[in-house]
Amino acid sequence: MKKFELIKCLGDDFHRIRALIKFETIHGEKINIGDIGGFVESEANLSQNGRAWIGGHARVYGNAWVGDNAIVSEEARLYDNSEACGNARVCGNAKLYGAATADGEALIHGNAELSGNASVWDAEVFGHAQIYDTANICGGAIIHGSARVYGNTHIEGVEICGTAQIGGHLQILQNWGKTFITAPSEVQK
Repeated sequence: MKKFELIKCLGDDFHRIRALIKFETIHGEKINIGDIGGFVESEANLSQNGRAWIGGHARVYGNAWVGDNAIVSEEARLYDNSEACGNARVCGNAKLYGAATADGEALIHGNAELSGNASVWDAEVFGHAQIYDTANICGGAIIHGSARVYGNTHIEGVEICGTAQIGGHLQILQNWGKTFITAPSEVQK
């Protein structure tokens, strides 16, 4: 049985979704039969399985996809080949584009942006933070303010804030209460 149907609106490009079944999102929002959700370009933008939902005025288009139990709401935008999956939540004015991914317990909000092949797993990104290139944020890390994380950077379990700019081939890890910063030997020279 389908979870939602499309309602034509916003010219020729977007449809609103309407719930066909009653369910509760992983974040506790109750969706009833007939509830109107956010905007999609096609049915392929939102999984008919799981408890994924697009709400508010959020828009998901292009080849972007929302699946599993992910929630995209408020004014958030997902486009190009981006994905929100797992139990991720993308809200506020957040944007995911390129092939960016929010997965696990990721929380992307405020005016945060993920792009390129960036991924956020079990971490929080908010404010005006930007995560791009192949940067990987995970393990309870928190990135906020106007921080930018890019390149082939891996950040796990630490907080990056303010106007920090972190890129290249760095690994920043929190382990046993200590923060470790490492780089390949050619970068360390």
